[in-house]
Amino acid sequence: MPIKATDDPGDHLRDCFSQPRQALERAAGHPIPLKETGSVALIGLLGLGWSASGLVFGHNAAFERFVFGALLGLAVLMPLALYLVTVNALQPPGDGPAATLKTSLAIFATALVGPSAVTLTAGVCGLALTSWVEEDWAAVLPALVAGVTWSVGLVLQVGVGHALRRNGSSLAGIGTSVVALLVTGLATALTVWILLNPPWATEQMWSPL
Repeated sequence: MPIKATDDPGDHLRDCFSQPRQALERAAGHPIPLKETGSVALIGLLGLGWSASGLVFGHNAAFERFVFGALLGLAVLMPLALYLVTVNALQPPGDGPAATLKTSLAIFATALVGPSAVTLTAGVCGLALTSWVEEDWAAVLPALVAGVTWSVGLVLQVGVGHALRRNGSSLAGIGTSVVALLVTGLATALTVWILLNPPWATEQMWSPL
């Protein structure tokens, strides 16, 4: 069945849930409603931040967790931008045309629609649970479910989407996506470490004092 472009956001978003491979194939080779698809992915980031708010901001009130969690989710945009550029550069081999950055963005946004539904649900549940339950699992469980589902869904679907674009192996596409995630993780960790331990702030950076 040939994959056709669609101007109807509802059709593409529905396919992201019911026929994810078809949605990825469309994003890889045809125009998609990128603004609407990206908006859903952005809402999913808010849910990701809310799901982790109980762990990071557990001592704050519910409204503060709501605000700070949203900001935490939006902060993920910075490493995601690096991941997008890296995965675009590390495309799998194949006889199809290389994906432009815009095409990679379309694949990226499409890949996040399904996981975004999970993160948003986990985020709302996390805010509610941490407001009513004081047990540790109330903060850990939503963050774990959202983080694992979102990360795995992102890596697998972005890899498959780029493999479809290049007419290459899905396994190779997933491999390049994993490498891009590792590069992003290392760069993010290094940036956070430098910000927490700025070498320009003190001459004795390693001193316990």
